[in-house]
Formats: sequence, structure tokens, C-alpha cells
Amino acid sequence: SSDMQAFTVGVNLGTTAGAVVFQNEIFQLIQYQPLTPKVLAVPLLIVPPCVNKFYAFDLNEQKSFVKYLLEQGHNVFMVSWRNPHPGTTSHGWDDYVFDGVHKAVELACEVGGSAKVNLMAWCIGGALSVSALSVMTPAEKKRIASATFLTTLVDYSDHGDVGIFVDGPQ
Repeated sequence: SSDMQAFTVGVNLGTTAGAVVFQNEIFQLIQYQPLTPKVLAVPLLIVPPCVNKFYAFDLNEQKSFVKYLLEQGHNVFMVSWRNPHPGTTSHGWDDYVFDGVHKAVELACEVGGSAKVNLMAWCIGGALSVSALSVMTPAEKKRIASATFLTTLVDYSDHGDVGIFVDGPQ
């Protein structure tokens, strides 16, 4: 069995200093505290999958991609998807695209004091971000300085090797 005390967010997992600068029913937006006297002009917005949460890139002091980015002078924002809980309305894909990714891009620009943002996402966070990019207006697309996708499936027509475990109905 696992020692559940070994994985406590804010104590020994996800400990890089930051603050929630916005929240709605779908996500919280975390802005991390800079670790350099000056930060790059264009903020970096990270969109993780809904399952792995924000701390997958901030495991601990020695294993934190977020800390590394801050040490390089990035102004880092991270989406932290909220867990569904009793009493909340059900949210669909469009809600996660518009009230999630679109809103996070808007806020990272606003709070970061920039007309643009660098977007980085992975897994389902990447799929949500690709969907968000595909429905952005030309004016909204101008907010995206760059988009980087890690381990993101964007073509679901070819299931790859996992196809041996699923059939049509699945």
C-alpha cells in the first residue's frame, strides 16, 4: 500500500510558490511567483490533462518543470482543473474549451500584461487546447504567440496499438 501522507499537494507535492488569480466552476488559474528579477514579456500558459492536474509538472523541489521555467525567467500560468463535486452542473467539452482554455488564455494575457501568450499543453489538455485553437476567431488567435503540444492525440481516426483492446462500440 502507498503512504498517502507522502503525496500532499502544497506540502510535498506541487510546492512551487504561486497564487490562484482566477477561478470558476471548471478551473483555477495559478500564476507562479517569479524566481528572476525580470520575466520574459510573453507569459507561458500550461494546460494539463484533467486527470494529472497541475502538479504533474511540479512534483517536488528536485523534480519541478515549473521551477525550471521560472528559473529561466518565464512568467508561468497553469490551469488547475477543478474536480466535479455534488451540486455542480454537468459540463461538456464546449464548456472546457470556452470557459476553460479560452478563458485561461484571456486571463494569462490580461494578468501577465501581454497581448500574447505561449501555450503549452499535453494529453487531454492538449486535445482541449487544439479544439480551442480551432474555434478561435482571427482576433483571438492573435493572442497565441506559440503552441506546443506534448503527448497529444489530435487524430482519433487511428487508435494505434490500443485498437486491439477496443472495438467499435467502445
